[in-house]
Amino acid sequence: MNPFLDIDRLAKSFGQVKVLQDLSLQLAEGEILALLGLSGSGKTTALRLLAGFETPDHGRIVVAGEEVTGQRPAQRGFGMVFQHYALFPHMTVEENIAFGLDAQGWDARRRQQRIATVLELVDMASFGGRRVSEISGGQQQRIALARALAPEPRILLLDEPLSNLDPSLRERTRQELKAAVQEIGITTVLVTHEQEEAFHVGDRVAVLHAGRLQQLGTPEELYRRPQRPFVATFVGRASTLPGTVTALKSSPDRDLGVDVQLADGVVWQGATAEQVAVGDDVDLIVRPEALRLADDGDLRGKVVDGHFTGVLTYCLVQIPNLGNLEVLVDTMPRPGDRVSIARRQPHLVPRVFRRETTEG
Repeated sequence: MNPFLDIDRLAKSFGQVKVLQDLSLQLAEGEILALLGLSGSGKTTALRLLAGFETPDHGRIVVAGEEVTGQRPAQRGFGMVFQHYALFPHMTVEENIAFGLDAQGWDARRRQQRIATVLELVDMASFGGRRVSEISGGQQQRIALARALAPEPRILLLDEPLSNLDPSLRERTRQELKAAVQEIGITTVLVTHEQEEAFHVGDRVAVLHAGRLQQLGTPEELYRRPQRPFVATFVGRASTLPGTVTALKSSPDRDLGVDVQLADGVVWQGATAEQVAVGDDVDLIVRPEALRLADDGDLRGKVVDGHFTGVLTYCLVQIPNLGNLEVLVDTMPRPGDRVSIARRQPHLVPRVFRRETTEG
């Protein structure tokens, strides 16, 4: 089956800086893709290239079999919600939504029907006569979404649409945003630096770093089977332990079972990797929920810090010759306590990457 949106080897430089390098992605019709990355990763540039606000150095953008790479933004039939919404504060909600429809020549009756439809969709049916300056930030976000959807775009582009909201409002608005997009069934690309937002909204997530695609997959795939060390440490919480591969074992999937001797002499058995050999210097990347405090633990150290999230509690343990290791705990120990760490059973299997692996 042909993809609905095909991004083929898209690249963009500004001067000598390569901001985006050979980005290739394919989306099915109705799929929601989240572009996730740090500031400077290239995600916003990718969105601007899709929208037509920037011209790629090379590469193609194809929608439903039609190449749109050289088309102006208005020709592409895309809808976009900007980070700051770009609403007109002196206009009413209805006038904001009608702005794009008037530009496309919609007649008055059809325009009014469409405005009513999209306001109902975002649960703002009674707000049409209010001025934008009279409604809250969360309501403005929904009006921006309604305005983007009003012209019946082929693809919806969302540029950090929730970043200006308070944390308490952001979660509720995120749920509403996802529900609205799913109800319409529109192909959507969301740019965000928030992992929770990307994992909640996106059917799949593309992790970008230094202008390159690091990994594309479902949220669970990124968390459980990271393919690069950047993804392993950027997605979720993780600690890195240096060591050397001492044994390889067969595995029922494509990964290798790996034993790693850590710098303090302890051997960690049963990690996974894709391309390592016995004797390789590696980094063992382990999630805090794979560990527990126990009297019989192999790793011993001193508690140096703790972090209570409201649901889960983590403590940071300094291990001689290894560094700091984050552990999921039931009760926070006191800083300075001497503790030992064991593996939690069943546990999330750690990943191993060759030390010389570099990103970019």
